[in-house]
Amino acid sequence: MNEIKLLYTIGDSWTYGDELENPKKECWPSVLSKDIGCKLINDSKNGGPNDWMFRRTIEWVCQQKSFDDTAVIVGWSEPNRREEDYNTILQGEGMWEQVMKYLYNDELAHYKSICYMISLQEIFKSKNIKYLFFQPWFDIVSCEERLEKVRVNKSKFSNWLDNEAKEFYPEKLGIGDIIKNLDKKYIIDPQMLDERRNIKSKMILNSYGHPNKNEHILIATFIKEKLLEI
Repeated sequence: MNEIKLLYTIGDSWTYGDELENPKKECWPSVLSKDIGCKLINDSKNGGPNDWMFRRTIEWVCQQKSFDDTAVIVGWSEPNRREEDYNTILQGEGMWEQVMKYLYNDELAHYKSICYMISLQEIFKSKNIKYLFFQPWFDIVSCEERLEKVRVNKSKFSNWLDNEAKEFYPEKLGIGDIIKNLDKKYIIDPQMLDERRNIKSKMILNSYGHPNKNEHILIATFIKEKLLEI
């Protein structure tokens, strides 16, 4: 693992280290970087949405001159979060219910997250960047496959703002076809992590559902093994 000199991570509270006594030092990116012996940039934040991760990662990649000694790990969140809602949710202004009611489509939200993953995958491969996609608590890919099976039997979407909006989108987004372009060799889903937890220790979460210090150590060890595989 000596070839990795810089580790860039981005994600939500699971990658940030929420509820840890010292998130900066105890989060799994910090544990992993110390184990590997490399510099760390943990560009994560609590409640971080996938569209923000996508945008922020592209910004960071465009600022770098070389990726020979760099590895990138994206800790994806669930698709319902949106960057434009982030501050509103945290400030508790009571607008989230309105957003969910009038400006939200579950199928499209999942579809966009898959598109983010595929786009970053192609960027990383084109630049020969070592990378992993980590889904710590929400399996976007498997959810997409289930959504696609349901969608095949539906003739129209049910959650658009009005009938006029439907003409801008096809009745079937074809997520199943798009998923085939994801290289699952580089994806860690929650089931993989849960299997390791069952072997190593019982799952112990903090009061708000975040992994504790020992769990972050376990996650770091597991991800290191996945890095060695690729």
